[in-house]
Amino acid sequence: TIYNAIREVGKKYSVEPVIIERLPHKETLELKSTCDIFIDQLGELGYGISALESLAMGIPTIVELLPDHEEFIGDHPFVVANSENLPDILAGLVEDDERRKRLSEKGRRWVEEFHNPARAVNIILEKYRNLGWFAAKDVYEK
Repeated sequence: TIYNAIREVGKKYSVEPVIIERLPHKETLELKSTCDIFIDQLGELGYGISALESLAMGIPTIVELLPDHEEFIGDHPFVVANSENLPDILAGLVEDDERRKRLSEKGRRWVEEFHNPARAVNIILEKYRNLGWFAAKDVYEK
């Protein structure tokens, strides 16, 4: 489990785990901003808003992705792990300051590029145009 991996790595490297659960969103973001690494839910086989928030904050983010999903999203900044290899993946990130820095920068850029509102609207409009539902040009500038 995530808890076991955090405890195991925390003891070895003297890192302080921050467990963020069942808190108001504002408190969640405040706590998240103190983190050097963020672990999103494992076993869900994807990423959610919380993972995107941590990437946008420049925090290297660990998620579990199905191979097909990973291929679909292409070059992404997530660190992919599962419950079996999480302790090793987490320890590797704790040990490698430079990798965390690269992931931090890449994560922020990726969210800005791929998860911005204008891009999302234009993708939806393109789908609508392909279905013959909408003929206008892109409404939003990139």
